This record gives sequence, C-alpha cells and structure tokens, in this order.
Amino acid sequence: MYLQNKYTTWYYNIINRAKTRSITGYTERHHIIPKSLGGTNAKENLVSLTAREHYVCHGLLCKMTEGRDRSKMTLALLKMCVVSKTHQGERVKLNGIRYEQIRRAAGEANSGVNSPTYGRKRPPEEEARRLAAWRANYKPQPLTEEAKTKISIANTGHRHSDDTKKRWSAIRKGRPGQDNNSGKHFWNDGVRNYLTKECPPGCGPGRLKAR
Repeated sequence: MYLQNKYTTWYYNIINRAKTRSITGYTERHHIIPKSLGGTNAKENLVSLTAREHYVCHGLLCKMTEGRDRSKMTLALLKMCVVSKTHQGERVKLNGIRYEQIRRAAGEANSGVNSPTYGRKRPPEEEARRLAAWRANYKPQPLTEEAKTKISIANTGHRHSDDTKKRWSAIRKGRPGQDNNSGKHFWNDGVRNYLTKECPPGCGPGRLKAR
C-alpha cells in the first residue's frame, strides 16, 4: 500500500512515538491507514496527534502513495487547509506559498486517469434532468440602478484601440450573414429602426436608442 521510502519511515516514527506517550491538551484523532485506503475505526488503527503532527502526517501520506491513492491523500490534505471556526486556534496555519503548493499538487494528482470522475459519463436522462432543474431554478437578477451607474461611469470615455478594432474586424469577416450587411446603414422613422442600404420613405439617418 505504502511506498518504501524515507517518508514512510518518518511517518511511522511519528505514529510509534505518539502511541507510547501520554499527552494533554488539544489532540486530533488520526487513522494510521486512512479510511479511503481501506482503514477502519478499530482502536489499533487510531492514534492521537497534535494538530501539527496531524498536518505533517497527511503531508507525508501524499509522498508515500501513488496513483489513485495519492489522489485521495492530496484531497485529504487540501481539506485540512480549511480551518474550522471551532478549532481555529489549534489548527496549523499555512502561508500562501505552502497553500499554493498543496492546491497545485491536488490538481495534478486528481487530473487525467487519477480523477475520481475519469471516464464517467452521466446518462442522457440524468443530463436532461439536471438541465431542467437548473432552468427551473435560474432567476436572472436585474441590475440595480447603482450597478448601472457604476458601469456607465466605467465605460465613459473608454475608447478601443486600433489594434482591438482590427482584431474584431478580422474575427467578423467570413461569419455567416456578414456579407449581407455590407453597405447597409441604420435608419429610423421615430418608432423603429431599419437596416437597409437605401433610406426608407419617411425615415432619417441614425439608430434609436433603447429605452
């Protein structure tokens, strides 16, 4: 189950020392063989560790395993990074660098064939059910006047660069319907807009603004 390396040796050194000592104060229960790897809640598979020891042991477990087992261990270590309100004072606090390392390792260990959902596809009826549930619960939130004002202020005076305009023009070329609008202009009769090459009777140039 575990690789025979120095990390496994360090791991069992911590476990064996914890088994033979008496400790007071805050401790955390640790499964020597994690339940996700087949361990149980039997007394011989449990040991009391300090918060720091518990964190170190889970870090070592990531280096003692490989494949799907390593994927499970990195997720377990990642969950330990979330400090609960109850144990906020006792939990090990991570700096940004260490937290990033753990997140990156968890992402790499759970990608590809090691991902728990690798190769798993939902049946079409389940996909349809999930989509119907999402549509039923989706309620678009209208923008508040304050949000509209902020957007307006942010866009006031904003000009797109020539490079941006050229890039957009290149993207639009060749799209279906683009050639049909070539040479057309907007006209309006005070009620509705028209997009034609020639000015319709009773219309003037320009486009009505949406109210």
